[in-house]
Amino acid sequence: MFCKVALLPGAGLGSIGPGALVPFCPWDAEQLACHPDRKDIVRCRLYRSGAAGMRSNGSMRYWMGRDIHGGHMQGFYINLDSQPERRARIEQQIFTHGLAGRMTRVAAMEGGASRADRAKVTPGEVGCFHSHLAALKLARAADGQAMIIEDDAMLSAAYTTFALHSFTTKIFDTFDIVFTDVILQPELAVLHYLKRALEDALSLRERNNVFMPRVLDISRRTFSAAASYLVAPRALDKLIRILEEECAVGPRMPFDLFLRAAAKQGLFRVACVAPFLTSVYLEDVGATTIENRERHAGNPTVLAAALLRYAFFIDSDIDGYARPFLDRIPWPHPTPCGDTRFDMVMKLIAFMLSDKYASF
Repeated sequence: MFCKVALLPGAGLGSIGPGALVPFCPWDAEQLACHPDRKDIVRCRLYRSGAAGMRSNGSMRYWMGRDIHGGHMQGFYINLDSQPERRARIEQQIFTHGLAGRMTRVAAMEGGASRADRAKVTPGEVGCFHSHLAALKLARAADGQAMIIEDDAMLSAAYTTFALHSFTTKIFDTFDIVFTDVILQPELAVLHYLKRALEDALSLRERNNVFMPRVLDISRRTFSAAASYLVAPRALDKLIRILEEECAVGPRMPFDLFLRAAAKQGLFRVACVAPFLTSVYLEDVGATTIENRERHAGNPTVLAAALLRYAFFIDSDIDGYARPFLDRIPWPHPTPCGDTRFDMVMKLIAFMLSDKYASF
């Protein structure tokens, strides 16, 4: 399912009036992935609040006014005691983006052995799994609204608006877990959709100072990473129970891959926001705090996945921040190379990602 949620950056505190939201229009995610131009399907009316009540004004998903507030949302960020630099960096972002007082630190667990025989998880991945479980339990104890980030997350101003207000929308009537960025398999239809979502969001923000992300159902897709996500209050008990059951016998896989497996089994409905509202610091890609992942350092494939993730971040800086990292990616044939099949495929990929491409 693709849906759109319009948010006003810098919305103030207050209460949301009745009728402010338009219900999601149900649609199959796979169909929309193949038909991203079906604006008649993915759009409906935009509403603004006023003295006369809710008034129609445009053709976007829905608008969240200046009087919406984030309730008693309490978020949690996971950080190892041995990483004070990352703690300082994430806390500076929390302050900069107006989340001070809403985010609590969770001391990450250093690691340990899996209980599963021949489990292919490292002690660091075991510690990561338990750290997320601890954060989710704290969220449940706070008020049942879970907003979780890891200390390598790069936040945007749009993240604050979405995270604090998402629980007042109907997103969590449909989805159990919503990621604000993930690593997706680079399928052309998905890349085209992410590119269009980013361009539309930037254009709308520039014209009207309104941010309108889309929501992509990834329950049956191959995804990884769990640096930033939100969990529906109604799904917290079930998620915690399933994680505890996995810890009792393992864990047998890293935390993000466990969530993916649970989604594919139909245990949860999972989505990600497009464009991405968070990303990761590219300099951290080869400096992971999870032990036994040293092979990631200097690996252009791992860096390429992180760069592709960053490319669809709402506040990405391609020509500045990302350029030195992009230059590390080997490009064997910057010009036609004589391999006609390779040149043909590259030209077709470039066309499919361009504005000239249309579904049929």
